[in-house]
Amino acid sequence: ADMKGDVSGHAKIGSGNDFITKNRERYGLDDKGFKFKEYPVEFWDLFGQKGLPIRVTLSEMGPVLLSKILNLSEAQAGVLNIVFKVADEKSLPIIDLKDLKSMINHVVENKDAYEGEYGAIAAKSANTILRSLITLEDQGGNDFFGEPALELSDFIQVDDNGCGVINILDAQKLSLSPEIYSTFLLWMLSNLFEKLPEEMKNNPRIKYLKAVMLHNQGKYAQALEIVKEDNFAELNESKIEEFIKMLEKKLEVNNG
Repeated sequence: ADMKGDVSGHAKIGSGNDFITKNRERYGLDDKGFKFKEYPVEFWDLFGQKGLPIRVTLSEMGPVLLSKILNLSEAQAGVLNIVFKVADEKSLPIIDLKDLKSMINHVVENKDAYEGEYGAIAAKSANTILRSLITLEDQGGNDFFGEPALELSDFIQVDDNGCGVINILDAQKLSLSPEIYSTFLLWMLSNLFEKLPEEMKNNPRIKYLKAVMLHNQGKYAQALEIVKEDNFAELNESKIEEFIKMLEKKLEVNNG
């Protein structure tokens, strides 16, 4: 979090001291239009305690991203895809974790009606998904998943004077909920890739950040796939090579 208030302090008009006064005189800043002023700031908090709440519906997140977050196997991800597919065809939005659990139970209880079209629906895989959702619930998933859903454009705003709004996310409590924290970051990055202009989607720094977050989640194979397939020439080459070696070593240990 913003321990010293270096970022949140932009919301208040600054005040001078001897050091600032000397530099204003030394560099002639007053002649260049320098003045103390506040800047537009928006405070956010996934738990809605110290800023505007952040909400995302599970329908918007989708089964692919959710499967990665829950670290599901291929079979389990297949069942989750079926659940979302059935909900979509029945026009049943999956807003929160309660909706998802109800939909999973519905599909399992009526699997005879769905297996002919979608294939086998293993109750064991469904139960594993339900257990995985408990971790998200325990870390605050009921606060994060729901409505009204946040739009990415809410993070990209200007004030009446045309100044970009500085977004500050309170992470003091959030840092104690790693699953929810990583879920939010992956959702945000996925939306950045999907909705921002093409040149941003190919930005190696954004892709590298996504690989680092996957590594922190223990998803070494997915992280390795990103850093190996993309051109990171703009970044520190030795740093990328070290990251690749570290991922390969961790995969060897896991597979050994």
